[in-house]
Amino acid sequence: MKSTLKLISLLIVSLLTVGMPSLQAANQYEAKWRVSNSDIPEPYFTLWPSRIPSGQAFRGVFPACTPTDATDCIKSVAYQDAQSRWIEGKVVSYFPVDEDYETLPGKVNYKFTDSVYSLNPAKDSILPKSARSSIWTFPGIEHSGGTKFLLTFTIFRGGNDRELLYSTAPTEIAIVPMSDSTQDITKAELDGVIPYLALLSEPNSKTRCYFDSVALKKYCTQREDFTNFKPIKIVVNLKAHLDIFRIIDWFTARNLNTEIFMKKLGDGSADLTFQGTPILINSAESYRPATLENFVLGRKIWNSAFAASQSPGLKPIELDLSRTQCFNPIPQNANPNPNCNGFADMTLHNGFSSEDNQSYVIWRELEKYFPILPKSPVSVWNFKTMNPLGQDFFDLTKCSSRIEPSGVLSSNATLLVPSPPKWNKENESLDYNLASTHLDTTGKVVSGFYELRVSTTVAKCLWGNDLSQAKAQIQIFSATENTSQSVEVSTLEIKDGYVLFKASGFHYSANEIKLKIIGAKNSKAPESTTPINPESPTATPIATAPALKPTVKRTITCVKGKVTKKVTAVNPKCPAGFKKK
Repeated sequence: MKSTLKLISLLIVSLLTVGMPSLQAANQYEAKWRVSNSDIPEPYFTLWPSRIPSGQAFRGVFPACTPTDATDCIKSVAYQDAQSRWIEGKVVSYFPVDEDYETLPGKVNYKFTDSVYSLNPAKDSILPKSARSSIWTFPGIEHSGGTKFLLTFTIFRGGNDRELLYSTAPTEIAIVPMSDSTQDITKAELDGVIPYLALLSEPNSKTRCYFDSVALKKYCTQREDFTNFKPIKIVVNLKAHLDIFRIIDWFTARNLNTEIFMKKLGDGSADLTFQGTPILINSAESYRPATLENFVLGRKIWNSAFAASQSPGLKPIELDLSRTQCFNPIPQNANPNPNCNGFADMTLHNGFSSEDNQSYVIWRELEKYFPILPKSPVSVWNFKTMNPLGQDFFDLTKCSSRIEPSGVLSSNATLLVPSPPKWNKENESLDYNLASTHLDTTGKVVSGFYELRVSTTVAKCLWGNDLSQAKAQIQIFSATENTSQSVEVSTLEIKDGYVLFKASGFHYSANEIKLKIIGAKNSKAPESTTPINPESPTATPIATAPALKPTVKRTITCVKGKVTKKVTAVNPKCPAGFKKK
């Protein structure tokens, strides 16, 4: 089955490349999960309120700090060498093209520019200076395509030129290896760029070009891969944007040994440090035949996802499973039935972000019927604020100070749910869902890791203010196989005002991780306040949890026509439609 699906994927790519229709693709439903920052090195441009129809939002892109502009900017970027020395990088340029609103008003257009800052059309504004993504180099560090790295620290928040509102949209910090080139073009080349002269084009999945129809030039960027997996540290200063944690104060990260902490300064600003080592992550894909049975299955899975992601008190969307007249046996083509639009012909045939609210449930349910296969791994380094949802969020954030990051979690799983861990009142644990393929592209079992850094303010509010005798307990539950796994490494330590949990050595499918502190208590005497970010922080190991006893599992073989599937669990059962061999 695995080799067949790979052959189908290769056939799709080859046929689409030469512009021919693919019968294999046309008769397949597909589900794909793409890892953030894994494809084209996409820059961010400043978006001023006057450029937005409502005039009530602002997307800022942090520039590098200068002696005259020392707040709301990137103070430093560095990597750690083999001798544990931090080697600082150098900003060599800003993304050399900017969005052009004047040449072709109302249309997508780009222009070459040497300016650092983006020009705010409003002359009198309280908004801090903003820029475009910056390009950095590091002494002694190269990647698969050279020495350049695209760095973006961007924030999207409400407000305008007269007042700033709280941020309720993702803030993202990413560094991506890249190569680039600038080329002259002719007017004849522009004629082929549709629908507007200056629209960007994508020669392949890793390359994007930006056209300047006035200068007759194009600038192309190519996504490369990390080859030196060294710890990277980015320090950004916040002042006007220091309130961004008022609503969203949890992060996901795609790094190993992730750290995040804040240090307040005397001028009313604060330095925020993001640190970690790049990691490899598998994207994933799943295919199933476009049959009536699978059309209904896709709608059933969507209903499960809608129900799981709906806010309490609101009725979720529900697809009619009996409306089979809208089944389209060739899903790549438009539905021939004119009455089948909107949700009427909707089934599971989508691409998903690796940080999508509904993706986990879709993955968990789909994996019961069809394999989810790994795609080639990509190397990534990023942080991103989470999207708080529902009552679970409010149960957790009642413990937050709302003035600093409450926590950050990182993992090499393909899929991370983009909302904070749920506070399980009954179990007194922080529960979190993630998913990944069991094997990588070489057939090797993926060894998972999970790190959670929770501020001491939150940890003491949840478990007790005396953590001196506390121990970490972490359980890994497989939602697909209904089994618990042993954890090779499970540790807890306190550093920089955060409690750090680490677990590794477990295997993936659709997993739920339950994390709790055992032995914490509320002390009677007032406890001394530890500085959130001391000048010389030290890590204090607390305890290592005993390894959980491995669960005894057995394997059965299930068949459905010519398809064979092995199921391993404590009490294995064949998926619907399969019979035990």
